[in-house]
Amino acid sequence: MPDGVLVGGNVTQQLDYADVTYTAFPWMPAALSLVTYVMLARAFRSLLLPLKAIVLNLLSLGAVLGAMVVLWQWGWGTEALLGIRPDGSIGTFVPVTIFAFLYGLSMDYEVFILARMREEYDRTGSTRAAVVNGIGRTGRLVTCAALILFCSFASMASGGELDVSIFASGIALGILLDATLVRGLLVPAAVATMGKWNWWLPTAAARLLRVAPSPMRAETRWDGAADAAGGGEGTGGAAGEGGGDAWEARPGPGGPTTPAGPKLPKPSAPAQGPGRAVRER
Repeated sequence: MPDGVLVGGNVTQQLDYADVTYTAFPWMPAALSLVTYVMLARAFRSLLLPLKAIVLNLLSLGAVLGAMVVLWQWGWGTEALLGIRPDGSIGTFVPVTIFAFLYGLSMDYEVFILARMREEYDRTGSTRAAVVNGIGRTGRLVTCAALILFCSFASMASGGELDVSIFASGIALGILLDATLVRGLLVPAAVATMGKWNWWLPTAAARLLRVAPSPMRAETRWDGAADAAGGGEGTGGAAGEGGGDAWEARPGPGGPTTPAGPKLPKPSAPAQGPGRAVRER
């Protein structure tokens, strides 16, 4: 093409958009990952939990983009599910927009779950307790929130407009995968596998992040039944934690020890005045 000749139209616009956007695209995940790591390291006082969160987020996004290729480029089951015949291509704006939406949504769920896990670990000193109670107390909320968003975007995907359907189906599929496979299975499995290393933040890193350090400590044995019976309060079964009463075991009528109720303070001896003796009658 001769110098000085300009070409317009939709095709050249799409080519320019793809060139500018996806040339700089690798820098966006890198910058987001760096900022996310620093913020989560400060929030959870951990070196491994932020790294795990970023890796699982990128894994979830990669799975969604792969599913989009299967559905909208290869056309497997798209017409049967949505009643739309794919044309074998995906709009240039779709991958980067899906990345922006799903990274924020999935990280929101991750922070919600890990914050509860960190609270449970600080309370009990047990990674097992952190996983069980953290998932148990946030699972319904995360599932309900994900279900609402999934239904909203799934209804948008059935509207009939091709580009909108591609975008909405990608978001809906990503939310479904993230709330079930990633947050419900991979997150607790990864935290349970890493054990006490989840909560480690050395002094040097803590000083750099300007937070309190979290030294490595031995795992505390956790009894789920006792913790549930105590309403989730107290640490490690210690008496009197969480405002509870201290209990002692006394011999029962049949020989074995039975709980005898709260331990009451011993009555103090009556005060003796000067020069007066107190005797029992």
